[in-house]
Amino acid sequence: MLAAAQGSDVSLYNPRTGEFTHFGQAAAEPGGGTYAYSASADEQYLYVAVRSSDPWELVRLDRG
Repeated sequence: MLAAAQGSDVSLYNPRTGEFTHFGQAAAEPGGGTYAYSASADEQYLYVAVRSSDPWELVRLDRG
């Protein structure tokens, strides 16, 4: 999984196929210094901790 250092853009990489699935911005209100701080995944969801000058957000994205 890839999360941007600047911005909350998230993509999932499949090493078997060499393809990326782009999920877009994870933050509810992207911009203004918002970035994806940490990311993980399970079989059904991607979990992204989004951070900025606003309070932290934990975002769950459906992989389906």
